[in-house]
Amino acid sequence: MMKQQVFSMKSTTRTLIAFLLLAGGIVLLTLTAGVISAKTITVDDDGGADYSSIQKAVDAAEAGDTIRVFDGTYFENIVVNKTVSLIGNGSANTTIDGGGYGPIIKIGVGQVNVTGFNITNSASGGNNAITINTGTNTISNNIFFNNYYGIYLSALHQFSDNNVIKNNIFSNNARASIYIFSSNYSLVQNNVCGDPTGIKLDSSSNNILNNNTFEDNKHFGIKMYGSSSGACENNLITGNSISSKQSGVYFYDATNTTIRNNLIMDCESGISAVYNCYLSVIHDNDIMNNSLGIMIQISNENEIVNNTIQNNTIGISIQKGWTEDPSMNNTIHYNNIYGNTDFGVNATDNAGYTTDATNNWWGDDSGPYHPADNPGGKGDNVTDYVLFDPWISSPSDYFPPEAIIGSLIPDHAVEGNEIHFHGQGKAYDSITRYVWRSSLDGSLYNGTSSSFSLLNLSNGTHTIFLRVQDDFSIWSEEVSITLAINGRPVAEITDISPNPVKENQTITFTAQGTDDGSIARYVWRSDLDGPLHNDPNTVFTLSNLSAGNHTIYLKVLDDLGVWSGEVNTTLTITPNTIPAISITSPGEGDAVKGKVTILGTASDEDGTVEKVEISIDGGEWLPATGTESWSFEVDTEELENAEYTIKVRCFDGENYSDEKSITFEVENKEDGGGGEGFLPGFGILISLGAFITCAVLRSWKKQPKQ
Repeated sequence: MMKQQVFSMKSTTRTLIAFLLLAGGIVLLTLTAGVISAKTITVDDDGGADYSSIQKAVDAAEAGDTIRVFDGTYFENIVVNKTVSLIGNGSANTTIDGGGYGPIIKIGVGQVNVTGFNITNSASGGNNAITINTGTNTISNNIFFNNYYGIYLSALHQFSDNNVIKNNIFSNNARASIYIFSSNYSLVQNNVCGDPTGIKLDSSSNNILNNNTFEDNKHFGIKMYGSSSGACENNLITGNSISSKQSGVYFYDATNTTIRNNLIMDCESGISAVYNCYLSVIHDNDIMNNSLGIMIQISNENEIVNNTIQNNTIGISIQKGWTEDPSMNNTIHYNNIYGNTDFGVNATDNAGYTTDATNNWWGDDSGPYHPADNPGGKGDNVTDYVLFDPWISSPSDYFPPEAIIGSLIPDHAVEGNEIHFHGQGKAYDSITRYVWRSSLDGSLYNGTSSSFSLLNLSNGTHTIFLRVQDDFSIWSEEVSITLAINGRPVAEITDISPNPVKENQTITFTAQGTDDGSIARYVWRSDLDGPLHNDPNTVFTLSNLSAGNHTIYLKVLDDLGVWSGEVNTTLTITPNTIPAISITSPGEGDAVKGKVTILGTASDEDGTVEKVEISIDGGEWLPATGTESWSFEVDTEELENAEYTIKVRCFDGENYSDEKSITFEVENKEDGGGGEGFLPGFGILISLGAFITCAVLRSWKKQPKQ
């Protein structure tokens, strides 16, 4: 038996050790899964790497992997359907050749990174070096040579927003360096675009084209237009250097375009706003050495402010175009317009509509030359239908507006509190619009007042942005400040049990508080009994609440001293009815003897009887048998013959009943049991006498005869 016990213990120990090793292995695998899940896969067309084909590496990869491609030329057409990074060994060393069949790389998922390649030789007729049908991808530090389009963004099937295209070189691509179709919020930055058209924006909005170089474009540096596929609006063209054969920036049916801080030179037309282009702002650009600096045609309400427009054949031309409708409400202010050989501003082909070109510098303090209205002007020529007076006598000292956040009161508030916003703006003349937004809640205010108030900001830490617009429709840069909104905690009564409950019974209260921080206190109260509980604990008990219908309230306090709203629920406490008891046998005053069974009943209207107890002549309380029908046995032979009082009571778990009692007589026979008239011990005396008589007779018979 002992050996069996030892064997069993050893077996159990081995099993436990095996289980612990297995569990440890599972934990280790779990902890390392995040580390080993993302891996680097190598590709070399000469062998010696994981794969010799980029496509095979992509097929074998998992989301998050990096594929490093060594020097060489890879004749492939690659489909990327996983979130991976394709990294070449530099565009001078690693080439992907489409072999005249394209596209060369087709991206169908987001967050793909392609960098460090020379991507060349896609097929003609609509095939591209890279085609992207999704968003949030990055294409950087590549050379695109001899393709149809270099990069083509399209949202025909999916959203292709928020892509980044930067630090690439495009040349000898048949149609355009970059074509963005129905795609929004992309950043195109620091690229060199040398193709017939640098960038086409077709039905795309809210894109940023920043710090790119456009050179030797046969057609357009940047071409933007809306179509039936969607609007083309709110695009920003800033910091670019543009030199193109036809137009540096051409936009058609495009609105709210901002063109600023660009160098545009040596073009047939520097900037061309053609047909239904309105509410755009052209400011702080250098526009020079073009046949036509700026052309506004069949387009309204555009602002031309603070540009240097020099050494063009015509500085600015305002035209009616083929529709015979004039270009209206365009304004030209605070520009330096000089050295333009034919006209500074020409509005003769605008159907007789006058253009406001006041407050510009025309190259001389005498103002522009107009044969009738200012024959002494030595500055650039202006035509009829140009309002040029007043002019400024020196190069414009205009400066763009500046936004200033004056105050947010309070700057650390509680959710639901009113926040007062006050902004300011510096401007050459005046501020006409204030636009506030929040990183969490989006647009807050867009209007003419410098101050406003809100009380519905979301809980959290906001970055609050402000920008302002001056009376020349020039927007300032955005400025920002942090605003913390402490969310009010939320109280929740999760349980009160039991409910309903009888008076004096224990009740358990359970609460929960949620907050962006922590809960410091739970405060309970009753509309009948007042405060109940106030401490950090979520659970407590009470047993002394008054009978009645309570409304129970709860509120919580967070760690920053902010109270939640009060929540409530009902609790019913019923008065406890005391139980009742009765004695059914024996009756009052009965005479009893021997063993007697006392019988009775007990009941409770609102519960159950837990026990029945009995006391004889004031003695201790003894348990009876049963509850609703109960009994208690008394052996009266153990009692003296006398009158006795029996008391009974019952208990329902909370209260005792009233006591009930009866009296009875114990009338057992006298000790000895001789019956009435017998002396005590008389039977014993008779028996003793008989015994002595028998003894004497036996002794007499044994004596010898004489």
